[in-house]
Amino acid sequence: MKLELTEYLYTYNKYLTYAENAGTDVYSKIGVYPNSLKKSDEALVTGSLKDITLSQGTGDTSYIEIPQNESIVLSFKTADSIMGDVGTFSDATPETTAALNIYHQGEGAASKYEISWIHPALATEYLSAVDKTPGTSLVLSAHTITIGSGNDFGLFMEGLITITNNSAGAEWIRIYDLSFVIIDAVKSGVQTKRIYAINTVRMPSQNPFASHIFYPGVPSHNVRNLIGASQEDIAWDGDNVFGSVTGRMYERWIDSVSGSARSNARDADDVIHHPAGIVESILRDEVFAERDLNIDLLGGGVDNSFALNDLRSVEADYYNYAIIYNVTKNEKDYVSDYAYGGGNKMVETSADHAGWELNDKCFLTNIQGDNKINYASFDVLNAGVVLDSTTTSATAYKLNDSGGGFSGVVQVGMIAYNDTDATETKVTAVDSDTVLSVAADIFANAEDYRIYGTRKDWRFIRSIHQEETPANILTKLLYETRAILFTSHNQYKIVALDEGGGGEDTWTEPLKQGGRYMASASLTTLDQLYNDYKINYDYDYGSGEYRKTLFVNKNSYSDELTNGAAYQVICKSIFDDYKRINKFEYNCDWIKGIDYGVGGAYEYHTIAEYFFDKIFNWHSIQRLVVNWACPVSDYLKYEVGDQVILNNTKLIPTGVNNVSKFMIFENPIIPLPGAPIINFRLIEMTGA
Repeated sequence: MKLELTEYLYTYNKYLTYAENAGTDVYSKIGVYPNSLKKSDEALVTGSLKDITLSQGTGDTSYIEIPQNESIVLSFKTADSIMGDVGTFSDATPETTAALNIYHQGEGAASKYEISWIHPALATEYLSAVDKTPGTSLVLSAHTITIGSGNDFGLFMEGLITITNNSAGAEWIRIYDLSFVIIDAVKSGVQTKRIYAINTVRMPSQNPFASHIFYPGVPSHNVRNLIGASQEDIAWDGDNVFGSVTGRMYERWIDSVSGSARSNARDADDVIHHPAGIVESILRDEVFAERDLNIDLLGGGVDNSFALNDLRSVEADYYNYAIIYNVTKNEKDYVSDYAYGGGNKMVETSADHAGWELNDKCFLTNIQGDNKINYASFDVLNAGVVLDSTTTSATAYKLNDSGGGFSGVVQVGMIAYNDTDATETKVTAVDSDTVLSVAADIFANAEDYRIYGTRKDWRFIRSIHQEETPANILTKLLYETRAILFTSHNQYKIVALDEGGGGEDTWTEPLKQGGRYMASASLTTLDQLYNDYKINYDYDYGSGEYRKTLFVNKNSYSDELTNGAAYQVICKSIFDDYKRINKFEYNCDWIKGIDYGVGGAYEYHTIAEYFFDKIFNWHSIQRLVVNWACPVSDYLKYEVGDQVILNNTKLIPTGVNNVSKFMIFENPIIPLPGAPIINFRLIEMTGA
């Protein structure tokens, strides 16, 4: 079914980060979601990002190179005043001093640069510096600006920075990082509790913030996204400060479903870096939300009752289990009860909040999340190791463990891994709390095993730094996950595009009309059969380039590909059969070149290779596509994502018939007079 996810994600300063810290490569993960920050264990604002770090950059990733006698122009704009809501500066005493920090390198001692920084609309020059010397190593240069003293700098906080290589004998200078930071004490009474971002962007010859200013002939350059920040209770020491985060964290919904326990070996406050978890987070934390709310009434003598009269629903208990964020007070809590009466929409929180006041700004997320999410389907992909134990007896196609613990924890479709034999299969049924049915007969007595999700080892990274619709974000995220998302019984359900693990039903007879089967079969076209693959990944936000590639064709393959030699043979075979080169190239936005494993357990290409294998196996054969009509009465239980075996020698070719699994990808009901039918469309899943 079609997903209606067209509204923009509500991300302050356009930053939403799912990431994992990776040493010197922090700049690919720059991003701030100001209503969801966390620094170590101290909650800043509402605590949905983990381990935000503010540190001096190393400059050993991407950079901008400025040739001799050329300039670059960078523009930036914060979401609001760097000093907060303070009105117009009129006091003669400066509120504070800030610095534009530049981390740079030059070609020898003769290197020089000059810099100017102006407000594009006001044409106010904040600083200019001539003949600054980068030197031969990476150094930091601070250009200071006074905020206050009667000017409006703090209110506008946008700028145009021009940097020129004015060296007589140096062919280049390199600018690694720029940031804007507070370096002096802030004047008493000035609001500084917000986080503000500097977003350096690709700068064309026309300034996007002031269209009347042109810079003819100025080249365009890509730079990384950077942030500078002013935040209450953070001490600034004047160093070159950059922001990076480990990533967004799971909320309580990962552990709880309508107040009952949810078991998936993921915990609240864990970093979300597995793709199905990211999908669920985008839905619960971004889509299922109501924002721009005010506290309109305090609840009569108690500290956990508040009226939010701009809430949309008047249905009792509608907002139970939602998360409420008080942005003004930098706190969050959970809704324990909701009622409408006397013209007020009253929210009760789990804890008391004596400090919450009238007109505090709030928003709610995870609204009806437990009713809108088929959480079991997400756990099939996303779960960590939910059980790690030893079998206690042996039965064919069963996993027996008298210690129990399967009920409510293990989901059909999860991986059952035999650690003793290094083999794996899938769970096809949870027979009882102590017995699982499995697709392959691999378990004997006294063998160690683990149960986990099908995408347990897939870890994704991305900073969403521009406005995008949830539909667009999820489309690419799901493609790289090799999964589909759809609505089933008014819930979002996710299913991996993997070949079924066993236990599938068998269909034998489609409906007939006039003595003929209401069914047909055809192969996917040759245009979908590829024999030259290139997957680009590890996107660098600074250079705008993908830094790593995996490939295979009939002549060669990437050394990192475990199955490269076998894939090359297949590519050559396709060429020999059809005398054509059909190229497949894809840019991965969510797959990074990061060493995820503790002690190097994962190499840089591992996640990319998972994706590559899935793509190659899908597109290296022609797949059978089948239309199969069935009566509604007996087949209504089957839905998109389900897999079945087709056994009909008149319709299905030998070798596929009664062997291959087929996934349903469409199931429209056709209202024929007196006897509505379902016209299923299925695709062969061999090797997927």
